[in-house]
Amino acid sequence: MDTAPEWQLALVFVVRWYLGICFLTSALGKLTDLTSFVQGTLDYRVLPGSVAKMFALALPWLELGLTALLLTGIALPVAGWVLAGLLGCFIVAVTMNLRRGRAIACNCHGIAGTRTIS
Repeated sequence: MDTAPEWQLALVFVVRWYLGICFLTSALGKLTDLTSFVQGTLDYRVLPGSVAKMFALALPWLELGLTALLLTGIALPVAGWVLAGLLGCFIVAVTMNLRRGRAIACNCHGIAGTRTIS
């Protein structure tokens, strides 16, 4: 059975940790001011209000769980696919609002780093 060269394993490790830290800071920023993050999610006007609120309340905890999987190396394919799906959803939501001509806060990192979408 072939194993990956050491440089590939090292690259995967670095990328896992980079993404893990990005999602960790994102989740913690959202949890720091969850009320503002929920409002920010509602501001996107992509999902019905009640669904958007439930999504906003669950997202930081999902990000924390995925971060734990990335940093420990457990269930990496599952974590990878779920993160790719989340990033795809984020791209769609931002694109929809840009096409509508709306200038709203990104809320990507909660209060830790909110900028206007562009």
